[in-house]
Amino acid sequence: MPHGLSVNERDGTILVADTCLRCVKVFDREGQFVRRFSEPSREYWDVVLWQGDTFVSHSSGIIKFDSTTGVVCGELETNREIRGLAICEEGLFACVRRDFKILVCDPHLNLISQIEIKTPFAT
Repeated sequence: MPHGLSVNERDGTILVADTCLRCVKVFDREGQFVRRFSEPSREYWDVVLWQGDTFVSHSSGIIKFDSTTGVVCGELETNREIRGLAICEEGLFACVRRDFKILVCDPHLNLISQIEIKTPFAT
């Protein structure tokens, strides 16, 4: 089941995080399947491209894949489900489900800071 989506600005490829198949699928501009990145023990939720690498949120953290080879080249274990990812100049932002926290990481997945959300999303 498709969950997260990102577009590579360099070559136009489309990356889709698939929760059921536990992989990231890569498609060309015409929608043809190219390859997939996979770490089967994970349930993937979101995907972003940043500085030439692919970052994927999963059921217990964030995984970093080399965008060219698909090889895992980094990981941040949080033991908490990470649902949303976003990037900006300050770093990679990750939303921790149920904790009402935002994690901010550098490109090597070193934790820079945590932002506590003061108001629960349910209000």
